[in-house]
Amino acid sequence: MHEEIPDYAMMPATAPEEQANPVKLIPAGDEIINRRLRLSESKRTALPQMSVEEDLLVPDVRPDLEKILSIDAVPEISSWDTYGASGGANIIRISGNLDVSTLYVASGKSDGLVAISSRIPFRYETEVTEHPAKSAEIMADVKTVTSRVINERKIRVSAAVQFKVLDYGDKEIELLEGVKDDSLLLRKEKIKFTDMTYRKSDGTEISEKIVVRDNLPEPATILKHSVNAVENHRQISKGKIIIEGSLYYSILYVPVSEEENPSTIPTFCRGKTDFTQFFRLPDLSAGEITGLVVNYNITSSDIRIRDGRHENTAGNDSTGDDSVDTDGKKYFQLDSTVDTTINVYREIERELVTDMYHRTRNLDFSTSPHKISRLRGTGAADISVRETITAPEEIAMAEGIPYVAVKIGQIKAKPESDRCQIEGQLEMDVIFADEGTGAVNCRKETAQFKSSIDIPGVNADVTPECTAGLRDVWFDRLNSRQIDFSCSIAVRVNTWDITSHEFIDRVCYIEDENDRSRRASMVVYVTMPDDTQWSIAKKFRTDMETIQSVNGMEEDQELQPGSRLLIV
Repeated sequence: MHEEIPDYAMMPATAPEEQANPVKLIPAGDEIINRRLRLSESKRTALPQMSVEEDLLVPDVRPDLEKILSIDAVPEISSWDTYGASGGANIIRISGNLDVSTLYVASGKSDGLVAISSRIPFRYETEVTEHPAKSAEIMADVKTVTSRVINERKIRVSAAVQFKVLDYGDKEIELLEGVKDDSLLLRKEKIKFTDMTYRKSDGTEISEKIVVRDNLPEPATILKHSVNAVENHRQISKGKIIIEGSLYYSILYVPVSEEENPSTIPTFCRGKTDFTQFFRLPDLSAGEITGLVVNYNITSSDIRIRDGRHENTAGNDSTGDDSVDTDGKKYFQLDSTVDTTINVYREIERELVTDMYHRTRNLDFSTSPHKISRLRGTGAADISVRETITAPEEIAMAEGIPYVAVKIGQIKAKPESDRCQIEGQLEMDVIFADEGTGAVNCRKETAQFKSSIDIPGVNADVTPECTAGLRDVWFDRLNSRQIDFSCSIAVRVNTWDITSHEFIDRVCYIEDENDRSRRASMVVYVTMPDDTQWSIAKKFRTDMETIQSVNGMEEDQELQPGSRLLIV
């Protein structure tokens, strides 16, 4: 059997007195053309859910409770900070309150529906990979909230709260754009990415008189209310952006009654008021804007009852819109502050060096990884949801629907070719009133919805960001046991192409006096499966134009494994 002799066994031995000369690395220095690029970026980090469990007492001025009809909670963040813990861990600390609104049936039903408001303080701490910037935003969302009656004066509330950190910051990337040495051959690639070039927040004060419709009774007491803001339209022109939105409100109230035995069935009304926000765009034209993200945050909201009979008699009331005629009736006064935040994006294109070699000298270079985001497309749509809801068994004949609490639950966006599939769920608390007894009961329902939004140019590889807001809610009585519920949801999707690139950050020449290798003047090379024109030219320190000319190849011609190329 023939035994192959390893290559190193055939090499001549080095004399003991000969010492190998060290290899020297000489920085390319001024021969390299770099450019520093400052990018603004946002990072979203979801923190582990916080669990809250607290016993709430019914206030002394409220009657004993029999059963809970509806409960919801709104998180309010008062402060947050970060600190370093032992072992080098970074800890974020968030403090705030859960504003809990509970609607219950009083014991004995003598007082009908009762609403109480409670506040649960919380203090949340968890580990994060790095400290967020001071300009970061902390967002909170109540994923679930449940309750149970401990006794007629105590409620146990359990909630799960999801926190998200939206961190804005700048980073600098040093990009290699070229060289001064003509003997260096470069492979360049055009990179497109999106930069957040402008970010601005501004608040809008909304004050409006809400007069109930003629077919609804005057309000006596508000049981509960809620508001939400939704974007309607955006207009981008030279030097400014105009954002038009609507503030939707829901109010559950006890009506005024002059009867000796007034009805305990409350009344529900919902409506909206429109508002507009203007933003100046310094040094940025409409054509440069490739993306715009709008976020609303309701920082304060209050709805109270006012008596129109006592207004405008002595000029002592300047709140709200005086042009609204209250006809001497009670009405609702809405006062809210909505913060509108815009993130303006532009697309940047750069031609960068991704690989290089020298015709006669050895090179050494290193790269550093960077994630680059590019806004691929946006889309918006109004999705209609319709559901038939049946009254609970305890309700023999439904007189009306005093209250419908609607929340957008989970919503997902799945990108496909030139479109994005939307799937979500509505969570509803629907309160029915019995026509004969006046008794009320609540039915919890979920409604699934699906739709699609056309976004040209996207594919399954992009990363979607989806936001949704509740618009109109309305319902009609079908029969004594069922209602036809409908609502409209405003959905907006931004799709991002997030890729990782290796950017060259250091280039050195290698001086090795021990390298006495000689390159043959002519070589016949048999191509391998992963070979490209560039890789072969780099291997033999020639250029692609010479390979193409000698072998009769096209500039963009792909190589087939096993092909024979003449390298000169």
